[in-house]
Amino acid sequence: GRVRAGGEPLADAQVFAHRARGDGNAEDGPQATSSSTQSDAEGVYELALPGAGRYALMLHSGNFGSLSWSTTLDVPEVTEFVFDVAIPLGRISGRVTNAAGAALAEIWVQAEPERHEGSAHGGARTQTDEDGRYELALPAGTHAVSAGGDMGWGSDEAGKYVAERVSALVVSENGHVRGIDFVLSAGGTLAGSVRAPDGTPARWVQIWSGDAERVRTIGWCQDSGSFHIRGLEPGTHWICATSQDNRATSAATRVELEAGKTTRVELELVPATLVRVRVRDAAGAEVGCEIEVLDGETRRQPLHSGGELGETLVGPLGAGRYTVRARREEKLVELAFEVSATQPNLELELAFE
Repeated sequence: GRVRAGGEPLADAQVFAHRARGDGNAEDGPQATSSSTQSDAEGVYELALPGAGRYALMLHSGNFGSLSWSTTLDVPEVTEFVFDVAIPLGRISGRVTNAAGAALAEIWVQAEPERHEGSAHGGARTQTDEDGRYELALPAGTHAVSAGGDMGWGSDEAGKYVAERVSALVVSENGHVRGIDFVLSAGGTLAGSVRAPDGTPARWVQIWSGDAERVRTIGWCQDSGSFHIRGLEPGTHWICATSQDNRATSAATRVELEAGKTTRVELELVPATLVRVRVRDAAGAEVGCEIEVLDGETRRQPLHSGGELGETLVGPLGAGRYTVRARREEKLVELAFEVSATQPNLELELAFE
C-alpha cells in the first residue's frame, strides 16, 4: 500500500505488522509473527505476512517516532492485499519556560490520543528550540499534550523538570491549535531496584506512580533490575512495578519526593491478574469511554489501551477488591470485583443503559 500524511507521501516511515492479540500486543510463543519494512520516497510499502487474520499495523516517522500511528485490520485469504494509509494531520504549538519566564530548550513535548473512537489513532513528539518553542504535526483528533519529565534519553538538564499536561485539545484536519504553553519547575528523582518473585533482578519492568488524580508510567527498569527516574513532582507518590508479560506486580509503596533530591525504593513482584474490561452502549455495541479502576484504598490502578474499541486492560492487579468505573457523555456505570492470587486473567463487561 501507500502511506500519506497530510495529503503528502510519507517517505522513510517504519511500518510494522504483527498478529494482534486482544491487548494489541504481539503474540508470544511459536505462533508469534511480525513483519517490518520502510516506505520509499513515494510512501509505498510492502510487507510479507504469514497468512490471513487480524493484524496490528503501526508506523513511526522521524527520530524517536516523532509521528506515530496505528490501527488494526483484518487481512483476507488473498495473495495480495492492498491497504493504503491516509493520516489527516493538524498542528499544536506553543512555548515552554521555567517559573522565571526563561526559555527551556531541548524539552520533549508529546501528544497522545485521549479517546480512541475507531480503530486508528496516533500521536507525535518533538523538542523545543532555543527559544522554548515547539510545533507538533499530529493525527487529527482529541489529544493530551505534555511537556517535561524524564523521557529516558536526552540531557540531564532537560530531564529534571516535572511534566505538565494539557488535556482535551481538539485538533481538526489542517487545523492549528496555538498558544499551548507550559511553565515547568524542577522535580525530584526516584531510584531503586525491582526483584522478581524468585528473588532475581527483574528486567525491563514498568514503573508506575499514582496520586489522587491519576496513575501513569514514569519509567522502566534496566537489565540489572535498577531504575533512576528524574523530573518527578515533589510530594507523595504511590509507586508500583508491573512485569513486561503483565503477570506480576508489586504492592504500592508510598514515597515522599523532594525537588533536587533522590529518594530510593525497593520493590518486589508477586503473581498478579491482568483484567480486560469491555464497555458497550445500550444497543450492545462496544464504545470508547473514560475508565478508572480503584483499589480498596481508592488508589487508581494502571491502565493500558486494549486492541479493540471499547476495551481496556487493567493492571496486572494483586489479590484484593476493586471497583471499575466507566464514564461517557455524562453517564457513569461501575462494577465491584475481586481478584484472587491464582487468576492469570479476568474479563469484565460494563454496559451503559
